[in-house]
Amino acid sequence: WLEILLKEVENADTETRYEACQALGEIGETEAIPYLARHIQDPDTEVLLAAIAALGKIGGEEARRFLKKCASLENDAAREAAEAALEELDSDGNPFSLRF
Repeated sequence: WLEILLKEVENADTETRYEACQALGEIGETEAIPYLARHIQDPDTEVLLAAIAALGKIGGEEARRFLKKCASLENDAAREAAEAALEELDSDGNPFSLRF
């Protein structure tokens, strides 16, 4: 599945890219991070948000670097999604853990 999704995330069709980004996030393979990172500049906001969500689900330092870049984007929705993903990574998924 991974090879197919890595190909489809580059598809010209917006819906296909969106679905591939979502699926890559569910699979959680770090190999997908560079492919997802290409979409932090995707012209379609839904694809961009799906890529950010997928990076947040995959996690790790490489994904965190790209999420930090997204947190400085002009697109408000993308910036908020990236900030939320970073907070989730920082909390280790526990909504009750706080970092001081």
